[in-house]
Amino acid sequence: MVDYVWYTLWRIISKTGNCAIDDICFKGTLNISCEVEIGYGTEPAHQNRGYMTETVNAIVQWAMNRKELRM
Repeated sequence: MVDYVWYTLWRIISKTGNCAIDDICFKGTLNISCEVEIGYGTEPAHQNRGYMTETVNAIVQWAMNRKELRM
């Protein structure tokens, strides 16, 4: 059974500006060491404002709470 969460692209929307600021995704399922690669991109108008740092921190925290990553 495929766990599609590892293939989902999330679009990050600014609450204050009501616009897309970046996208983030996992690049496939966990490997043998329970590692997964993250891919992301920030819209040029929103770069260098800390949005991606916040986004990466949130998705890493979310992933660390997944049962597949608990050892």
